[in-house]
Parts: sequence; C-alpha cells; structure tokens
Amino acid sequence: ASGKYDIAILKELEIIVNYDEVAVMLSNTYMLNEYFQDILAKYNVYKESIEGVEEEQFLSTVAAMIDFKHSYTAGHTKRVAAYSYAIAKEMDYTKEHLAEIRYASYLHDIGKLGVDIGILDKPDKLTNDEFEKIKLHALYSYEILRDSPGLKKFSFGALHHERIDGKGYPFGMTGEELPEGAKIIAVADILDALTSNRSYRKPFTFKEAFELMELMTETALDAKVLEAAKRCFNI
Repeated sequence: ASGKYDIAILKELEIIVNYDEVAVMLSNTYMLNEYFQDILAKYNVYKESIEGVEEEQFLSTVAAMIDFKHSYTAGHTKRVAAYSYAIAKEMDYTKEHLAEIRYASYLHDIGKLGVDIGILDKPDKLTNDEFEKIKLHALYSYEILRDSPGLKKFSFGALHHERIDGKGYPFGMTGEELPEGAKIIAVADILDALTSNRSYRKPFTFKEAFELMELMTETALDAKVLEAAKRCFNI
C-alpha cells in the first residue's frame, strides 16, 4: 500500500543492517558502535509491527545510518531522495516509478558503510590511494543491492557517479547504457554536493550550482534531466 514498506524489501534491508561484516566495519569507535546498536534496536522495534511502519520513518533511519559515517554530508541522503523524487515527478514518472526512484536514492550511498570513516571525514586533500578507496563505495552499493533479490531493481541508484561520456565509476558506463533513474540521482547528488557546506568552501547558491552543472551536460550530466531539475527550482 502507498506509504508503507514492501515486506520483501524490508526483509532484504534487515539482512543488510544485521550483516556481521558491516557491523565490524561500523565499530571503528565506541561512539559509532553505540550509535549503530541504537539504530539496530530501533529497527527491531519497527519490524515487530511491520505493517504499521511508515516509509519515511524507516527510510530516515537507513539514511541516518549511512550519513553518520560522514559528518560533512549529514542529511545528504534525505536531500538527494527529495531532489530525485521532485525531478522524476517533474518528468512525469508514474507512481510506481516514483517509488523506485525514492528507494534507489535513499540507498544510493549504502556502500559507504564499507569505507573507512577516517577517509570519509578527512578534512585535508585526499591522496590518490584514498580517493580510489572512496570511489569503491559506489561498487559496494551496487553489489549490496544487486545481490539482494528484493533490492536488485534499485541497484541503478549506485550508478550515480557514472558519466554520460563514460569516464565515471564504478563501471565506466556511457549515457546510452545508463538507466534514466541513475541520471536523475546523479543530478540530485551533485546539486546537493554543490549547495552543501564543505570544510574547504562555502555552499553555492542553487542558481550558482545550476550554472556550474550546465557546464557538465553531455560530459557528466544528462541535459534533459538537468532541465527538469531547473524547473523544479524555478531556475
């Protein structure tokens, strides 16, 4: 039903958030481990009355678990989901496809759970080796979603770092190969990155961000999707 989680999808998410190797990855510090245990405790409460779990409530929990790994991008997942949904709606996506965009965008960075928090939160410039490790989050996200039967259809969300010209990652796919949903999440992801505060710069305004993104069309971003995003923000 609308506004409620699909039971099969919930079961797949349960496997992921209880996966022992992920728990080990998240146990780098006492604080992080304590937070993760709190998230799992909340999840266990939710699943006891699964029929009554509101989609936003549970997705917000998953988003918080992902974003906690990276202090500079707190709230990133929820904003990308909101922007992606708005863009897809502007592009006249059906209710079913809007739901897929919503799930995929909330899960697009789930692979960050497997990246060292010390690298994710490093305030200085990353070394080439560190950047390569950061890039692995996209591959981890794709593999987690692809290998989960109930989540496989949302794996396109992990392709948001691919580029139209084929110079992105993790697979170097070209514009023709990329699902449109991935192109939508890519625009939303970059928009949030540009308009969010960073240790090395202040956030751009939305007008400035879209001006910069215009320069990325047909190399990194899809022009049609970008135009739809601009309409959403009256740019």
